[in-house]
Amino acid sequence: VRILQRGGADPAAAPGKPAPNKPTPGPAADEQEMKLTYVSFQKFMRASSLTNTADFWESVRVLNLPCDDPHREIDLDAMLATELPTGAMYMRCNHLKVLSHQKPAGKSYQEMEAHGQVWVQAREFEAQSDHMTYNEAKDQIIFTGEGNNLAVLSKIPFVGAKPDVFKAKKITYIRSTGEAKADRVGSFEGN
Repeated sequence: VRILQRGGADPAAAPGKPAPNKPTPGPAADEQEMKLTYVSFQKFMRASSLTNTADFWESVRVLNLPCDDPHREIDLDAMLATELPTGAMYMRCNHLKVLSHQKPAGKSYQEMEAHGQVWVQAREFEAQSDHMTYNEAKDQIIFTGEGNNLAVLSKIPFVGAKPDVFKAKKITYIRSTGEAKADRVGSFEGN
């Protein structure tokens, strides 16, 4: 499945460190870039235009990236063998639910819920958990471990740095700032 739509102006961009008390330069608040969401799955999907939702089951693999070409060739294995494109985020899981929201002034945002053996990868981080939620409007990803399992987030503060590794029951990550918050921390390794 391929979905090409306008989304928030690169909320998936790698984190930057704005100068204190200075606004981060960026696109105008109403500017939205084209994003391609590519979903592959093995079992089945169910979608509803009434609720703007789609569910995918079994061996679900998702790539979300800035893209203007709806026919861009996507080879997930080749992309994962090298570095992902700038702003791209890859995810795999057992079950995925995607919800699209239409905001005032025509803006659209997505929310995702992933369940079962969740793995997420981007240039600046990798994570694994039992459950994940992604809210594009908030630029927020929440990783949750279930039962005795902990969620694990490895984020790279800057190129060439040793990754910071969080292990916790719940980890909230904001991609645009690189901020990570952990609840019920199991361990932390890093700077």
